[in-house]
Amino acid sequence: YDLGSSSVKVSLMEAATGKTLASAQSPSAEMAMIALHEGWAEQHPEIWWAELVNATNKLRGRFAFHPDEVGARGISYQMHGLVLVDKDQNVLRSSIIWCDSRAVDIGNQAFTQLGERYCLENYLNSPANFTASKARWVMENEPKIWHKVDKLPAIEQHLAGHPIAAAGHRVVHGGALYVDHQPVTAEIIAMLSEMTHLAPLHLPGNVAGMEALQRTRSNITQIACFDTTFHRSMPRIAQLTGLPRELFDEGIRRFGFHGLSYEYVVETLREASVEVEAERIIIAHLGNGASMCAVQAGRSIETTMGYSTLPGLLMGTRPGDVDPGIILHLLQRKGLTTEQVGSLLYERSGLRGVSDRTSDMRELLSHSHEPAVNEAIELFCYRARYHLAALTAVLGGVDRLVFTGGIGAHAAPIRAKICQGLEYLGIFLDPAANAADLDIISRPGSRVIVQAMLSDEERGAARHVWRWIAGVA
Repeated sequence: YDLGSSSVKVSLMEAATGKTLASAQSPSAEMAMIALHEGWAEQHPEIWWAELVNATNKLRGRFAFHPDEVGARGISYQMHGLVLVDKDQNVLRSSIIWCDSRAVDIGNQAFTQLGERYCLENYLNSPANFTASKARWVMENEPKIWHKVDKLPAIEQHLAGHPIAAAGHRVVHGGALYVDHQPVTAEIIAMLSEMTHLAPLHLPGNVAGMEALQRTRSNITQIACFDTTFHRSMPRIAQLTGLPRELFDEGIRRFGFHGLSYEYVVETLREASVEVEAERIIIAHLGNGASMCAVQAGRSIETTMGYSTLPGLLMGTRPGDVDPGIILHLLQRKGLTTEQVGSLLYERSGLRGVSDRTSDMRELLSHSHEPAVNEAIELFCYRARYHLAALTAVLGGVDRLVFTGGIGAHAAPIRAKICQGLEYLGIFLDPAANAADLDIISRPGSRVIVQAMLSDEERGAARHVWRWIAGVA
């Protein structure tokens, strides 16, 4: 189903071949949009539903099939429509659709706060198009309507004929309390709310998503999938911080992050018949957030992040490793508040701070002739190369290096710079394969296999949700 602002299109496809068996559109001519003010664009939700039903009936008239024969249903998000209903499922207002100017400023603000690269890598779009941006506008500007809202209905539930059974949340930090993925409870939400200082760019959103589903879909199972879980296999010595022992007992230890990404890469390698248990593997998750992981026998034994999401590699807006003495200097001698230092570390450092331009590696590469930009790129690659080599010491060598994340999977020049000088480890890139973003980018015959691979943390979380509801967690 393609739910557009002015029509609904539907196609029936054969899964085995990808062949389109039939298509239909309703209405035949585009629908008009209600525009109460210049820049506003709205549509009544009941019109969409009527046209969706009509398009489906047209499709069945062109190719006979039984609903039970349909193995899967997909819905495009082109519309980005906001539908608000009360507890009796009565529509409260016309829907704000994708091209509506009311969401633009809110979305642009989110774009800046979340980071342009993060949004494009993880959401594939600007927050100005998000339903959440429109919902916030209604909340702030139409409080009487917002107060009556019961939930935001998911139209796919009506289309598929099957209620949503469960939802998974990628939760960045589980702390010392939550070792395994588990169902969301009021206690977990309360504890995570107390831990937001450990991952201020991520945990507030994690908690908000859980609370929203509790309010709107209290009947479904929610599973918290912790990024820290994958690293619980790290030996105790790797979890220690060097601070007094009693602090470790209080939960101050090295946790590690990007666990769902690393787990997905390991499972993908297994599915490709790689003998993961026999190899020493380093996975480099390079994106707006960046870290590396040493994997032995399919398990994490060391990683570059620690207690928080700050240390390790240089990142989009985070500095990576910083001498704690610098923090003390900023607090004691410069007189910065803890809030100011927090903003400096999480929002103003890394590629953005060093380049004095942006955290987007694509833009930086296009302006690499500028001295500050070039220095930021060089520092990013230097830190990555430094930590990569350190992980080989923990593993006793390396057999496979996997680049993933938005930068890792797509930025061939960055991969080349990181690997330059690591020939002594047996790492040799094939320039043509690297430039083409092929799966295997190492030179044929190289002792170390180097790969570029897209990660899919959402699929990883979905797998854990399925295991829970299937009773095989």
